Amino acid sequence: MAFTYFPHCSPFVFRNLGREFGRRKIYFAGVLMMAAILLIKLSGIPYHGVRESWWAETLREDLGPVAVSSLTNFPYGDGAAVKAERWKFLSGEYASLPEETRSLTVVYFEDSRALWKVWRRISPSGRYFAAHTGPLTAETLDLGQDENRRVWAHGNLLILYTGGDPQVEAEVTACLGPPELDGRAPDPESWAFSRWETLTSWMYFPDLTDVLLISLGLAFFLILALRAPKKPAAPVQNPPDGL
Repeated sequence: MAFTYFPHCSPFVFRNLGREFGRRKIYFAGVLMMAAILLIKLSGIPYHGVRESWWAETLREDLGPVAVSSLTNFPYGDGAAVKAERWKFLSGEYASLPEETRSLTVVYFEDSRALWKVWRRISPSGRYFAAHTGPLTAETLDLGQDENRRVWAHGNLLILYTGGDPQVEAEVTACLGPPELDGRAPDPESWAFSRWETLTSWMYFPDLTDVLLISLGLAFFLILALRAPKKPAAPVQNPPDGL
């Protein structure tokens, strides 16, 4: 089988482009491309919305009729959550209970990864919470000891119940399983986060990593562009025969 040579597949295609257009222009094109990617990335960082809202719809259907109201202040809120709601049971068997006893606090996060970053900063009993105050700093909040505290993680939702009614707790447990955080669980004597754990659990840490990598790529192309010759090298001409 004969081998057919395709010039565009040559390993020297970049060298040929450099001779034709100039390496400086090609590198500056790389700078512009990386700058555009960086601007797109930066413009999307401030947006944080709920991506998996169907978790809430499914859970409300499983729990039965509930009244939903918005909450502005809620536990485990340090800016990472998107929103929070209070769900109040409405079925007849719970109608005689006080509102606090038949209510859940439901905190929404952008996705399950965002919830996990907050979840790992909560102590086993749910009493202590390492709330972010900056990329490398966190303040440990003491929410108080509460043996009735039960906390579940479901999809992108954090569900908190502190009412202490066995029937309501059993209703939620039947849907979600045993609570992952229990107010009766013991906490370590020195519960704290390291600086590295604080940084990696920061909500903007993946964005920061992407921005740094894109910036390195931009700087790489910029250095090449500044060091490249302004004009392509003139082709070497062979001397006429007989000289």
